Amino acid sequence: LKNELQKAVDSEDAKQFTPARNSAIGKALAEVMDVEVPDTLVTKQAKEKFAMMMTDMRNNGVSDEEIKNQIKPENFLKYKKVVKDSIIKDFKVSMAVDEIGRMEGIELPDYQVEEQMSGIREEATKAGEEFDEAAIRPRVEATLMREAVMEFLAENS
Repeated sequence: LKNELQKAVDSEDAKQFTPARNSAIGKALAEVMDVEVPDTLVTKQAKEKFAMMMTDMRNNGVSDEEIKNQIKPENFLKYKKVVKDSIIKDFKVSMAVDEIGRMEGIELPDYQVEEQMSGIREEATKAGEEFDEAAIRPRVEATLMREAVMEFLAENS
């Protein structure tokens, strides 16, 4: 019983520190990845983030007029400059995670992907939102693979 209790406590402690651990691993991976990230990729990602930021502003009560005033090429370029390093880091980490997962033969159990998809599908249905499985599934798989590789790296480094 004492061992089981200790395992449970250790597991909870590990959950608390997992985001910081994964962030540190991600930073280290990005630093060792020597790859050129095309500006077209940075621009595409920045546009997606910019659009999400504008949507969040609208959802938080900012008027359409104010949002229209923000959507200008010069504002986008400023925003792109701010998020560029973050986008490059994320791209490098994604490439490293994909390669490590492939090299180490890390595979995701189907049930794990299905559990996540089911939860997202349920949330979308409750919120009355459209659920585009073809668009969401690759993102879910990438997120779960990233978590699995980070766990592998933490255990084996």
